[in-house]
Amino acid sequence: MSALSVLFLGAFIFGSCYGNPTPAPQKFTYNTIWQGCFASKSAAYGYASRAECEERSNVQDLICYGPALSLREPPTPTPLPNGLTLPVMKPWRCHDTACPDTHNCVNGGLISQCCSKEYTKLKWEVIEAEKCPDGSKAGGERKGDKFWTHVGVSCDDLACGEGQKCVKINDLVSKCCGAK
Repeated sequence: MSALSVLFLGAFIFGSCYGNPTPAPQKFTYNTIWQGCFASKSAAYGYASRAECEERSNVQDLICYGPALSLREPPTPTPLPNGLTLPVMKPWRCHDTACPDTHNCVNGGLISQCCSKEYTKLKWEVIEAEKCPDGSKAGGERKGDKFWTHVGVSCDDLACGEGQKCVKINDLVSKCCGAK
């Protein structure tokens, strides 16, 4: 028997004894709307843990958490005392009337956007919180001193751990929550 045959036979026996690895119940992929990694059971590619996804998915120059609004057109510039007006620069930068009261105007490196105050609060007080809205412990993983919650767009995306259930936070986010 040749060395190559022994190698293939060994690989076959090793694979048969130990079985094929089972696919992960969910993968984590970067969600540009929320600027964080979300779980998905249907993703073809992704990371096995949220911590790994977050460490490897550094996207630059995203501004808002959640869906953003475009800036309103800036007001017509007031002529200077000498009669000249300065041209309006595009992409528009933040100005007093750029966004509705429900949003903050935020300048990024290249663009400005109207970011929802509600979604920014949701990102930090609900999505990333170690507790769920009902006070129970959120499902997730700890790496070092950072706790990464397991979130998805819908409950169909999440494989919550034992003793946990999926809670639909709103139309955009679901989260694994456990016992109090």
